[in-house]
Amino acid sequence: MAEVGEPAWRGGQLAEAMYRQWVTSLDDITTLPRTLRRRLRDAGSEIGRPKIVQAFRSSDGTERYLVRGLDDQTVETVWMPEGDDGETGENDGPEWEDAPPGVPTGPGKTWRRATICVSSQVGCAVNCQFCLTAKMGLQRNLTAGEIAGQVVAVLERNKVQVGQDRVNLVFMGMGEPFLNYDNFMAAVRLLVEEIGISPRRMTADKTIPITVNSTSATMKARMPGNTAMKSDRTR
Repeated sequence: MAEVGEPAWRGGQLAEAMYRQWVTSLDDITTLPRTLRRRLRDAGSEIGRPKIVQAFRSSDGTERYLVRGLDDQTVETVWMPEGDDGETGENDGPEWEDAPPGVPTGPGKTWRRATICVSSQVGCAVNCQFCLTAKMGLQRNLTAGEIAGQVVAVLERNKVQVGQDRVNLVFMGMGEPFLNYDNFMAAVRLLVEEIGISPRRMTADKTIPITVNSTSATMKARMPGNTAMKSDRTR
């Protein structure tokens, strides 16, 4: 906002609209004056977030989403109601089927808690033989907004009430978060400070030894809260 001569608190209004109210168009941010919205558009500014373009549902209610960024490249994000204890009903017909566009809301909710598995890169540079993503190679890192935007898209689809519903995040989707360290950490801060998800609900892990240019103490100091992170050891 400083670039267009506005006070810092206008940036707070913008963040509130994007990350709390899940607004995807400048025209819909009614807390900003119409003249300011016009000036932002004239300056080439726009807002948006990754979009769920395809969804598949397993027999246990797990949903797998194909999420598209602004450059049309896609990653996978997974919604696991009742946790991440694996799928059931694998022998009861097709494992995945097209999912309907939404889920029951309010009293009709069919889950008590859930976990979202989040991607951090398009493809992956780690050549794990058991992983299909490895065959893609690394296409690019996701930005902090794209990482956090996946979460917002899934929260909105499943009508999650942040602060009331119990939802955990695991950064174990496509890519290695510690190989996209700066953007990953920035995304965590967005999720904590702007969206309001507790850091105690977040877990990040890695599949191979990775050296991060940081000591354990420095990483702990930079993390908001007590996010569970396995950064200096191999699982």
